[in-house]
Amino acid sequence: SGKALLGTIEVRNGLMHPKETFDLGITTRQIEAAEMAIEWLNKLHNDLFDHCRAEIAARTASLLVARNQGK
Repeated sequence: SGKALLGTIEVRNGLMHPKETFDLGITTRQIEAAEMAIEWLNKLHNDLFDHCRAEIAARTASLLVARNQGK
């Protein structure tokens, strides 16, 4: 989810800018949240591309029909 993604960004920021030595550790829970975030992001990405493909196909078909009717 988006919430998991934001949490992952916080973990990343902590790793890149640690305030203490122990800030470099990652918990199992943080890893699971990161995995959940990437799954959510991948699904969102795939859904967007599927929608774009369908829209392009529909518009292309519509243009071909219009062009053929004009002949």
